[in-house]
Amino acid sequence: MRREITTEQPHIDLWIELTSLCNFKCSFCYNEFDKPKINQNKRKLNAAKLEEVLRNLSKLRPIDIITLSGGEPLLKKNIHEFLDVAHKFSSNLIIATNGFLISNLDIAMLKRFDELHFQISIMADNKEDYDSFSKTKNSFEKVIDGICLLKKHKIKVTFVFVFTPKNHFSLKGVMELAFLLDVKNIIVNEERISPHKLISIPRDLIIERKEFFINKIIELKPYAVKLGVNLILPTYLPEDYNSILEKNNLAFPKGNKRRLIIDSNGKIKLCGASTISFENIYNSNYQEIFEKIEHLEDNSCPCVIEEKIVQSKSENLTY
Repeated sequence: MRREITTEQPHIDLWIELTSLCNFKCSFCYNEFDKPKINQNKRKLNAAKLEEVLRNLSKLRPIDIITLSGGEPLLKKNIHEFLDVAHKFSSNLIIATNGFLISNLDIAMLKRFDELHFQISIMADNKEDYDSFSKTKNSFEKVIDGICLLKKHKIKVTFVFVFTPKNHFSLKGVMELAFLLDVKNIIVNEERISPHKLISIPRDLIIERKEFFINKIIELKPYAVKLGVNLILPTYLPEDYNSILEKNNLAFPKGNKRRLIIDSNGKIKLCGASTISFENIYNSNYQEIFEKIEHLEDNSCPCVIEEKIVQSKSENLTY
């Protein structure tokens, strides 16, 4: 018997990791793609399996957005097959990419999807820093060329800037770059630290980095408004900091959504940076996880760990 979907149930923000491979080697990436994953070469997600999973999920929960990510999703030569399948279950499709391979894509194929949106990682505003962060020669030029190609064909683009101690000074220049390329939105994510690294960092340093991140965003907001660029902040910050963002009209509304991730090994997770998975889509009982997704908790997620850290030090917050 088909379960009735109600408005009270969280909509699914679904991320599909098409591959764990990536052509960049960014030091701040929370996914340690340079380290082999168990079984990563034994089972590769194909479009038929994805369609089965999405059909079963859609019977239980409304799917709002489907993001194809990686690794680098554009390394999949048959990415059009995954887009075709995803489009059957949601018109809101996102490709989260570093942008290096955009110029290789079939533009006519992309334009078949009216609501297709590219989220492109932009880590610096100049060639020297960009190539240094990506550890890939000519990456800055290739990414900019790809963005210009998408804009020429009126395909939606959003920048994603990962704010780190090494590149925070580039954010202002990235905002100016967005203005020049007519990109209206920049998602600004604080660097995500993998759980096993996070627990080794002194608490005071974590608090200091959080406060620096918040202060920098507040400082740059007037300039962003002047440029007509929207800074979109993450929803995973500890509550004390979310309240600061709300006071400064920088908070991004969460809505009734629950993020669900299927990684390149088929593992079902709540957080891309987490070490915990709840089931695998290659096991016959994976649908049981879909039925109780709103009750799942992941205490190894960096967001949860940082929340506990901030709560324990909340008396030191001056905001």
